[in-house]
Amino acid sequence: MRGLILSAIALAACSAAHAQPAKPARVCFSTRQIDRSVVVDDSTINFRVGRQVYQMKLAGACPRLKDNIGGYIMSLKGSDQICEPLDVQISVNDNIGGVCNAKSLRRLTPGEISALPKKDNP
Repeated sequence: MRGLILSAIALAACSAAHAQPAKPARVCFSTRQIDRSVVVDDSTINFRVGRQVYQMKLAGACPRLKDNIGGYIMSLKGSDQICEPLDVQISVNDNIGGVCNAKSLRRLTPGEISALPKKDNP
């Protein structure tokens, strides 16, 4: 009986060790699918793709991004698909130059979207 209990415990431990949380499905989209965007600050841009809202955080502050009237340019590395932060570079459209790299890109949950201030919701 004791051996049976120890075997059950060992089996449960092995199952728990191999169980890992499921990674969210990778979602790619084209820049042509972006409906609207809002520059929140010099390191954050929210944009709408259909009914979804994504938030891009830059690796650091991108000077003049928030204050620039000319907007920004989103450049892609490789294809026209955005699948991960490394696919995107942002530059301020002010003829001074400089490129800002994306650090993170994630889809906001419905709760996060509804909690956004109106001015930050694209």
